Amino acid sequence: LHPRDAKMALAKEIVSAFFSDAEADAAQQNFITLFQKNDLPDEIPAFKAEGETGLLDVLVDSGLVKSKSQARRLVQQNGVKVDGETVSDPYLQLEPPVVVQVGKRRFVKVV
Repeated sequence: LHPRDAKMALAKEIVSAFFSDAEADAAQQNFITLFQKNDLPDEIPAFKAEGETGLLDVLVDSGLVKSKSQARRLVQQNGVKVDGETVSDPYLQLEPPVVVQVGKRRFVKVV
């Protein structure tokens, strides 16, 4: 038994104890989709950009990061993707609709 499979079985059992089996199956499928297949999640929060749609403004205004300096650091460290492509320019102007990803788990759809 592979350690990853043992962890997934344990996680499913724990979630089933507190929630239903259907919710445990959905959580497991969501984990597989997001982390193993590197696909987009089914539910991505939408963010309506007001005025300028600069990357830094979108990251801060949507709540993905707390400050513009943190957003610049993340971009310089290749931690931000726009529509699946790594971004290297913190002053990039976005053309909605796009999906912005910070790290592995935080997404927002700019409309």
